[in-house]
Amino acid sequence: MERYQLAPYSWAEIHDMERGDKIILISLGSTEQEGIHLPIGVDTYVAEAIAQAVAKETIALLALPYLWDIQNGFLNFQEQYH
Repeated sequence: MERYQLAPYSWAEIHDMERGDKIILISLGSTEQEGIHLPIGVDTYVAEAIAQAVAKETIALLALPYLWDIQNGFLNFQEQYH
């Protein structure tokens, strides 16, 4: 279990955690079509990897990624899912 990640902790452990200098990192990713060459989660994977590297090297805790995206410009493409 990676203890720099927030997800493995129970709510009771988080409640009892010393908060003094703790920083919570929340990576922001999106889900969108990238054409046929990349998975739809690539933007999230990159954001998560960067946040994970920062958390490993600091006292920060990594929260689960927040996924958000609105891409109205791609609605006319056949490959776009709805």
